Amino acid sequence: MLGDEFKIAGFGISDFSGAYGDKFLGQGTVRALSGQWYSLLFDGDKQAYLDWYFTDAFTVPTPEEAEAWWNIYNLEPEYEILAMGLPGQSTSCFGDSGGPLLQGKKARDLTTYGVSFATESTFSTICGLGNSYAVFNKEMLRWVEDQLPRDCGHR
Repeated sequence: MLGDEFKIAGFGISDFSGAYGDKFLGQGTVRALSGQWYSLLFDGDKQAYLDWYFTDAFTVPTPEEAEAWWNIYNLEPEYEILAMGLPGQSTSCFGDSGGPLLQGKKARDLTTYGVSFATESTFSTICGLGNSYAVFNKEMLRWVEDQLPRDCGHR
């Protein structure tokens, strides 16, 4: 999936006034399959992260919290990815959690590969840094198949 282009859809917040409810479609690429969230968002540049954290993050900043955030948030390999948010790419926003990560050219050809569960917010761009998606893997497919009724022809 790394570097692959995907589409996203959501009904979340779309501007600084807090408007929501309109469906938006966007696209972008998968940026990382594992690693530390903030290091990935800021290409390993801790000073860029700190500049954002103390000026543009939705937080009451403290040096201790800045250090903790940098170190503790990690993508779960094989379950989570970082996608979208590079220049010219879309991002999901507040209220878009559960929205799909898709590939396909037409509605009948779309395949869902995961769902949005996290976005990084900023004062300057609302939700412009990137998103995490829980991706569907074989373990999740087995769980879904186990939940389907036996008489619906899916087994």
